[in-house]
Amino acid sequence: MDTTSSETTGPRPFGTWPHLLAVFGTVIVAFSMIMFGLPFSKLAGFEINEMAAARFSPSVPKVTLFVGLTLLYFLVIYLSQRFVHRAPFRALGFRETMLKSAIVAFFVGIALNLIPFLVTILTAKNMVYGSAIPDGTSLVRVLAAYAYFFVVFLTVNSIGEELVFRCYPIEHFQSKSRILAVVIVLMAVLFAVLHFIVREPSLHGFFMLSLTSIFYSLIYLNWRSIWVLVGIHNGMNFINLTFSENWEMGGLFTWNGEGMAGLSVYLDIYRFAVPVVGIIILYFRFRQGRRAPRGSQTEFQT
Repeated sequence: MDTTSSETTGPRPFGTWPHLLAVFGTVIVAFSMIMFGLPFSKLAGFEINEMAAARFSPSVPKVTLFVGLTLLYFLVIYLSQRFVHRAPFRALGFRETMLKSAIVAFFVGIALNLIPFLVTILTAKNMVYGSAIPDGTSLVRVLAAYAYFFVVFLTVNSIGEELVFRCYPIEHFQSKSRILAVVIVLMAVLFAVLHFIVREPSLHGFFMLSLTSIFYSLIYLNWRSIWVLVGIHNGMNFINLTFSENWEMGGLFTWNGEGMAGLSVYLDIYRFAVPVVGIIILYFRFRQGRRAPRGSQTEFQT
């Protein structure tokens, strides 16, 4: 795919400021859809923070809410793209499937997040492992839970988040560098805030989520494919949840041991460095791509 292409998302019947308001208004509406989950969760007898991956235990009300909110994301963006911007929905990163690139991106995401877990395990003393799946759990239930985890909680959820916070706003301002930088940062803030609806807020978490969002935005700018973006997003979340010990959310085993003193500081530095270094590399790659001759290919390469 050509990253130097000036292809836009379609005709824009208004100027820059009205266009900004239309895009941000759409994102805010999509973002606000989660507010519908608050009264629904109360009626169904569970707290909204139980939707966080580490505590998530699938049930009909929870799955209904999760899928429903994701579909509302799609609906809001689709309606805005088609009837406000009068542009094709497929322009939001769906132009090409790029399956091979998405698979490569998935394994890159796995590698990036696997390193801290491997270092922790290899340097720990008296490490004890066990199965995260309770004894007596039927194979059918295990497979059903894992299918839900991978297809819905990972993939469908990633598509929804990338569509709202990266693909849609970036496509509308990818040719306006100064505005685009502001858009990417504001989307990163919203992305972080969204996660704090279902998890405990912290300054550390805010910076990590914001940096990760900017990292994802630069990936999209370089490949302009939602599939590459979903691939690396899935890979990173896949590893985090594999080691989460929650078997209903992909956790395969339990692991406990005496960690090396002071190691957590170095692992935090690594986790911080991954998106920062990625942002720097991808930024210069994007700038170089804009200066490259038209027709240059952007197949995902490691």
